[in-house]
Amino acid sequence: MKMQTVINNTCFTPESKTLFRAVMRQLNASWGEVWEYPEDYRNALNGVGGFIYYNETEPFAKRNIENIMKCIIEFEDETGVPMHTENDLNWYAWFALEHIIDKIMCYKESL
Repeated sequence: MKMQTVINNTCFTPESKTLFRAVMRQLNASWGEVWEYPEDYRNALNGVGGFIYYNETEPFAKRNIENIMKCIIEFEDETGVPMHTENDLNWYAWFALEHIIDKIMCYKESL
């Protein structure tokens, strides 16, 4: 499955498309690895390459904060569940990772 196909079928705003690509660039894994085993990348607490150390997560969150915030709002609108966001760049980076991996997993399950 091509990454662009997944983006086109799961990301409906420019912000989520941009965030999808940013997460994929940050991961220490190829698209093929993520597509084959998305559950291995779903939980940032388990140590996902590119999202482990503060020197990885904080710059990622700073670069992508606007898109992350818009995706949080989109997530809240879709689910009706308010996110209790923290003023923690690490948390924002982990949200981005898990949000995008969830999109991949849901799409894969729908096939």
